[in-house]
Amino acid sequence: MIETILWWFQEFTSHSTFGWMLIAVGLMVLLALFGARGNSWFAVMFGQAYEGMMDFFTDILGEEEFLWIKSFITNLFFVILIFNLLGLLFDFFSPMFGFTETGEFALSEKLWFATSNVEFNVAMALVGVLLTLVIQLFVMDGNGFIGKKISDAKWNTPFFKVLNFVYEYVPVWGKDIITIEKGSMKPVLFYLARPVIKFFDIVISLFVGFLDIIGILAKVISLAFRLFGNMMSGTVLLSVLMVWMSAATAKWFGWVELPLLAPIILFIQWLLVACIQALVFPLLIAIYVKVARMGGEDDAVA
Repeated sequence: MIETILWWFQEFTSHSTFGWMLIAVGLMVLLALFGARGNSWFAVMFGQAYEGMMDFFTDILGEEEFLWIKSFITNLFFVILIFNLLGLLFDFFSPMFGFTETGEFALSEKLWFATSNVEFNVAMALVGVLLTLVIQLFVMDGNGFIGKKISDAKWNTPFFKVLNFVYEYVPVWGKDIITIEKGSMKPVLFYLARPVIKFFDIVISLFVGFLDIIGILAKVISLAFRLFGNMMSGTVLLSVLMVWMSAATAKWFGWVELPLLAPIILFIQWLLVACIQALVFPLLIAIYVKVARMGGEDDAVA
């Protein structure tokens, strides 16, 4: 029976990030249902925790930010926290199913949780970074491809907003990073130097745009692999420690295996890590959203 359940769970989650997405949505629905049960202790505790996290992210994003964005980031925190705690609980019971020849938990070959799956983490990171790009698209205001302030009524259309957004990363006509003033320069020298300066301005602008694109990809990679590495390393470290403790106590006492004290200390430490990593991921996305919003406001002021 247990083998059948594990096989079904493995088939449902190991080959599809969408499977983990469905589980995440299901967990949030269950939390909402339990939270709606009157004045139960769970409803009160979860309500206070949710309200506290919502206030925390509101302080970062600002009161004027859309409610759905603040709710999305808050829900993201609880989804990651739940999966981290489930993974920690899974590691706690894994020794009951033995170890592989390489010293890893045997159960890890058949079952793992979402935050220990790099594909799920990349999917969450992509959604978060795309959210910041969408906000940047609708708040940006400055000189772009059209050469006008996008806030001007006649240019403030979705088409020119998208065009200006693309030009921000692919400035094929430069962004006036390098300019030249005629001043007291002779007209001949000025007209000879201007195309050269413009050429270098285009080259530098394209290079800066390329670096911005690399920066976006780096955000996705850093978000995903930070969470994956921190959660997966705990499982590996715990399995190695328990194998060593089991062998050591069996050798010292001769008849008993007691891998207890060190794993409990590590479990307490990893409980703290699980909570911190659940906070770091949505916190960084909230900061990215705030920076994207402030970037548009800075251009508007300029």
